[in-house]
Amino acid sequence: MDKKKIKITARFINSGISVNGGWSKKQLDLLGVGRTPPKGWMTLIIGKHISKNNAKKFIDLRDKHLDVDSSINRGLNNNDDDSGFFDLRDIFENERGQNCIVVTANLWAEGKSANGGCSTKQIKLLKGGVNVLGRKKGCIGNIVSVWNAKEFLDLKNHNLY
Repeated sequence: MDKKKIKITARFINSGISVNGGWSKKQLDLLGVGRTPPKGWMTLIIGKHISKNNAKKFIDLRDKHLDVDSSINRGLNNNDDDSGFFDLRDIFENERGQNCIVVTANLWAEGKSANGGCSTKQIKLLKGGVNVLGRKKGCIGNIVSVWNAKEFLDLKNHNLY
């Protein structure tokens, strides 16, 4: 790969999202999707490459079309490290227009109950096999809707009395 290019990821795309939850026309042009991108556009460009110069411009344009301070709290966790379990920058739109995330080890750990496990219902939400050993491995890396991820977290400890 050319050292002057970076791979487009959901985190990269969402790092440019405005406080209003969208991108400017200039940002969309930099990503090569046009000013009115098709449904599922994020899925189409994830994995492609963008020049470092255009990537910097894309990030720098965040909130420039708005009259706001981009340093305000922008969501559940916007740290640059991996300490959070549900980061708004990781949300992307699939080909059906659903907001999705990739299941991470941090999300899994946050949803575990006090006894250290997850319910069958929780595992099904993360598209994991419920009758196999290594349920965690069957869930990590799966793409699920944001609703399923939130429901997974909400069901923490519900199987305990």
